[in-house]
Order: sequence, then C-alpha cells, then structure tokens
Amino acid sequence: MNSQATNHPLLNVAMPRTHAEKLAGARHTIRTRNPYMAHILYKMRLVYVPDFETFAVTEDYIFLCGGRALDRWTEAQCAGALVHESLHLMMRHSSRMQGANWSDEQCRTIALEYAINCLVREMGYILPDGALFPEQQGLPPSLAAEGYYKELQKQKSIGKPTPKPGNAPGSGQC
Repeated sequence: MNSQATNHPLLNVAMPRTHAEKLAGARHTIRTRNPYMAHILYKMRLVYVPDFETFAVTEDYIFLCGGRALDRWTEAQCAGALVHESLHLMMRHSSRMQGANWSDEQCRTIALEYAINCLVREMGYILPDGALFPEQQGLPPSLAAEGYYKELQKQKSIGKPTPKPGNAPGSGQC
C-alpha cells in the first residue's frame, strides 16, 4: 500500500511511502543537478515530523521534514525547499547572525530568506507558494543577507511595512 510507513533505503527513516519517494526524488534531483551539494544532503540527519507544515534545518544539521508539507508540495517544490535549507547551512547563516548586530528578528529572518531564495531561483529550482523575494519589497535580487537587512531597516524607519513570514521554506518560517 502506497501510504504505508516504510524505511526508504536512502532516507533511513520511517515515513509514508509516498512521502519517502517524493523526498528521495527531490534529493536525487539535487545530487544530479548540483553534485557539490551532496555532502550537505548526506550530512543532514532527517527527522520526519508528520504534523509539521514546512521543512527546516538546525545549525547542527538536523533536517526537520514536515509530513504536511510533503502532502502539499510537488517533488520539484520539495527539491527547491531542500536546496533552500541546505543553503542556510552552506552559507553559515546561524553563525553569521550570532556575530552581527541583527537585533530586529523579523528583518533578520526576511533578509536571510531574500538572499537564499534568489540563489534557489538562480539555480533553476522552484519554491512552494508564499516564498519571499526582494523584488516584492522593491529591492534588487543581488544583495547578501546583510545588505537586505540594512535595506529592510531603512524601509522600516520610513514606515514601509516589513513582509510577514509565511509557512513555507523561503517565507520566513524556516
């Protein structure tokens, strides 16, 4: 039965077969298109969370994989979301935030999402609906997270609202 829990040989975690196949397909796409990312994909420890709405990654390489996200997203969107989370690790966003004066949490989160999402898009991946891009705020698609943070702070100081985080990778909640 397709919805039966399984330990997929490449994922080594129990989850419904349809979810395992979708995630394994997304990982295969990334490994094929971007082989330099394979080390991150294999270093991450997968934790399947059936009621979780998104994907997320911790600085110690724990990949939280949401069952509800896998229900809603296509394999291509899962690949984009997985690239998004991998890039947070590759760009050391967690440690960069600790060493900088990024006191405004909302602006910090959105700035990180803008920087990552532009790269994901440049790489030819698609993100789930609701992903944030700097052009939505009138900003260029070519800044680092620190640059977006400064620009969002400027906009906030003149009363322009900061985008609200959503519930998908790239929307400020991962």
